[in-house]
Order: sequence, then structure tokens, then C-alpha cells
Amino acid sequence: MGTPTVGLVTEQFRGLAEATARGLRVDNQPVVVLPSGYDEWPEADIRADIAARLDQIVGALVA
Repeated sequence: MGTPTVGLVTEQFRGLAEATARGLRVDNQPVVVLPSGYDEWPEADIRADIAARLDQIVGALVA
């Protein structure tokens, strides 16, 4: 409600994130979907992946 926000969710939670946004009447809530099992990746791999997705994440914040 005035603060740019983007949801970062893994594939298996995409539907839940979208349903929650609809329930909160935030239909245009941007979501970046990460691969399943992301939480089991080594930290260095997660950091590298987020760095590679940074344009997508920032783009969702300013859209």
C-alpha cells in the first residue's frame, strides 16, 4: 500500500502467493518465481542466481 514490493517464491508456492495477493486485493502484486528446491541450494549459488535475476526483481519493483 504505497511501498514497492515483489514476492520471491519457489514454484510450488506460486499459486499460494497469487491467491494470497488476490485475497488481499493486491491483484497486481509482482512475483518472481524461483525453482523448486531453491532453499536447498548452497548459499553461493543462491547469491549468484539472485544477482542474475536482479534486473527482473528491480523491474518488478518499479513497474
